[in-house]
Amino acid sequence: MKRLIYCGIFFYLVLFINLVSSSCKKGNVDKADSSEMIPDSALFAKERPSPSIVRGFMTKETFDQQYCDDARAWGANVVRIQIWPTRYATSWNKKFWEAWPSFLDKLEKQIKQAKQAGLKVVVDLHQPPFQNVENFEQAEFWNRQDLEETFCKVWTDISTRLIPYKDVIWGYDILNEPLDRSQLPAVTRQWKPLAIKIVEAIRKVDPDTWIIFEPGPGSLFSGFKGLSPLPDLHIIYSAHFYFPQDAFTHQGVNVKGITLNEAKKLINTTYPSVIKGELWNKDRLAQELKYVDEFRSRWKVPVYVGEFSVVRWAPKDGAVRWLQDAIDLFEVRGWSWSYHAFREWHGWSLEHDEEFWMEGMPYPQMVTYETERAKVIRSAFLKNK
Repeated sequence: MKRLIYCGIFFYLVLFINLVSSSCKKGNVDKADSSEMIPDSALFAKERPSPSIVRGFMTKETFDQQYCDDARAWGANVVRIQIWPTRYATSWNKKFWEAWPSFLDKLEKQIKQAKQAGLKVVVDLHQPPFQNVENFEQAEFWNRQDLEETFCKVWTDISTRLIPYKDVIWGYDILNEPLDRSQLPAVTRQWKPLAIKIVEAIRKVDPDTWIIFEPGPGSLFSGFKGLSPLPDLHIIYSAHFYFPQDAFTHQGVNVKGITLNEAKKLINTTYPSVIKGELWNKDRLAQELKYVDEFRSRWKVPVYVGEFSVVRWAPKDGAVRWLQDAIDLFEVRGWSWSYHAFREWHGWSLEHDEEFWMEGMPYPQMVTYETERAKVIRSAFLKNK
């Protein structure tokens, strides 16, 4: 009987010690969910460095020195260079790794051009590095066995090649708008673990250049809900700002197979206004930032809006107001941003008029005057001084 009593006392003593020990260990971490332990928020924020604030442009795929000089003349201090290595290989009728060395040559040349113009650079992997993939937004892609190996090699090679230009690189944007439509509205569950592996690969080459992480899904800020930071202090968190997208910022962008009169019925939505039964104004735009605001408030991490824009034929007064409101929301939060895009597709151009265009119409020409939308961006760039 005494032996049973002693055994019982011993069992509860061991259990008590384990509970105390576990409680002490949890004193230095916050629990993100049942499967992930993350750093204490106060310590994480205290240790975190800060990147410079940048304001600039998304680029087109291929450009020259004059392009960079002109972007700088606008007042931009950064360009987000979108890189498409798979499309590059296909355009040269080569396999991916066969074309890869010359693609890196092209990228290095672009970095040199940006540096010559006095611009910082975001290197944006705008397209996953896989040929013969019909859709990068489906489970089949995200379940590939070679996903980690290929991504890590690509970023190891890029960061190795660009080590001499560390003073120019503002950040490595490791994948644009990661998305698996079969997992919506949730984020792609494979993406964050893969991103951590990519970060580890880059850090073997470059220990401190900033790395930009877009949690997804796609361009949305909703992926910041419940997000825990990546285990690296030099991470910038990013998403893109197109709200409300189909009804306003992208109105008339994808119309095909209809007449011009039918297409024009799909445009002319202004801002602020009631759109699909809901009032969209600056306060409503701010609601889209709720989860990133909560995330940043807790972790004190830097945020970058890698893309935002409104199609040029949106009603002029509404487009100007929307751009002003969006930039105000970014600026009051101390975020960096890049406008989409500089001399890429004319639909986003600040240097074209507000006339509607669809496929089959004559290609529009740049105007000789400064558009009202251009004035908004130029004015915002004055903060770079």
